[in-house]
Amino acid sequence: MLKKILASLLAISICSVFTSCDGKENNQTEKNDTSSLTESSASDGTNDESAEAESAETSVQVSYDFDGIASEKAVKTLTSDKYHLKFSTDVSGQSMSQEIYYLNGGILVNVEFMNTVYTNIYKDKTQYTIIDDVYYKLPVEDNDTDSVDMFEDYGYVSSGETELDGKTYKYDEFYQGTTGTVSKFIMDGDRLYAIQNSDNTIMKIEALDDSFDDGVVSVPAGAKEVSQDEFNTLFLQKVAGVTTE
Repeated sequence: MLKKILASLLAISICSVFTSCDGKENNQTEKNDTSSLTESSASDGTNDESAEAESAETSVQVSYDFDGIASEKAVKTLTSDKYHLKFSTDVSGQSMSQEIYYLNGGILVNVEFMNTVYTNIYKDKTQYTIIDDVYYKLPVEDNDTDSVDMFEDYGYVSSGETELDGKTYKYDEFYQGTTGTVSKFIMDGDRLYAIQNSDNTIMKIEALDDSFDDGVVSVPAGAKEVSQDEFNTLFLQKVAGVTTE
């Protein structure tokens, strides 16, 4: 039961923002300025021409040249080998804050949720989960879905305008080939205000830069390694007030 509760809490709060510890490839130098991504839409079983048109393959033109678009600075930072991103989002009516330090070769994610702060680090094919001064570690496979970089393989699609919080903003839309998802970078002037994902979740951006010490992406000195069961008990005590006695 304890593991089921913990799994539910982690599923709510982590939200699959973690990055591969193998680092980014330089997509801009390895790809042409534009490429075509093909998607197929399934037929609905009807025989009319519109159904045939919907079932036909469509081509999405994607550019990896970000020069001149409104979100140029933001997207170039997020697709580089080093960035710091802090954002907040609503999860089941509660605010969750996450702070990401990405470094080519590793990532640290601080999560603040339900009055608790904990940290995940992906580095050297290992996941470290830290709370207070204790941690446990697990091996991570290269194809682990939790370690897919959310900004890997980003391609620019189009620009437009959208309404958010009662105001009209310009946005740039991007397609991620790794996951087949679309995101809108919503701009307030030259500042990245929010990211709207394919599932309509909104990430309100609080900070975006590339200025931090590389040593941040590491387990704190003096932290004690414990078993996963010991960590689970501590996590539940802090987040949900659950006791095992």
